[in-house]
Amino acid sequence: MRMVETKLTTRDFAKFFERGDLGKLSFPNGTVFIARGIYTEWGRSVPLFVNLDELYKAAVGWEINKSVVKLDDIIAIVAYGSAVQHPGYDEYIQRYKKYLIFGPMKTKVKRVPVRPRDIDFLVITRTNLYRRVVLAPEWREVYGGEALLTKGGIHLVNRSRINIIRGIRAGDTVSSSSLEYGIPIFTTSDFWKLKNDVKITKKNPRKVYWDTNSRGLLHGEIR
Repeated sequence: MRMVETKLTTRDFAKFFERGDLGKLSFPNGTVFIARGIYTEWGRSVPLFVNLDELYKAAVGWEINKSVVKLDDIIAIVAYGSAVQHPGYDEYIQRYKKYLIFGPMKTKVKRVPVRPRDIDFLVITRTNLYRRVVLAPEWREVYGGEALLTKGGIHLVNRSRINIIRGIRAGDTVSSSSLEYGIPIFTTSDFWKLKNDVKITKKNPRKVYWDTNSRGLLHGEIR
């Protein structure tokens, strides 16, 4: 597939879902283990991803106070957190003696790849609601005692437009960091107006790229 950078709307998201044409969205940080058969140590690790149909079902149709949140209530779905962190590693400073117990002190920087334990999404709505949804991750211990994500791991947080504006003023880290470092996945024109209103500059250079495969399934990749 030849993926291209393009903006997809929440309405596009719904159209692909209704046709059964949603594929996967892959992330730059982390891996997921795909097992072969019944043997947990057999398989392969692939870049961390979320099934877009699972994301759609989790984000659309929330029932809060006997009121269902409809697709038209959602102005954006934004991926944020460690799965989209840039750069994809944390740095640690190590100090040591050049000759074990004597000699001058040396310093080196160790880079450790980010390994997300879940995938964070912010769902921004028009109405003043608050909700959190967690599709609990499933882990499998593979050969060597390593635990790898196999399923789930979707963590959704809701903020309304007014929650975002007030939250940024009050120091709400979700509201500010999701706009500064998050990656908009599906949006509306109201989302871009919101970004302009709060005057927050995006600091994460990563972008999302899309394409459809030979079966017509929508696949995305954050790079």
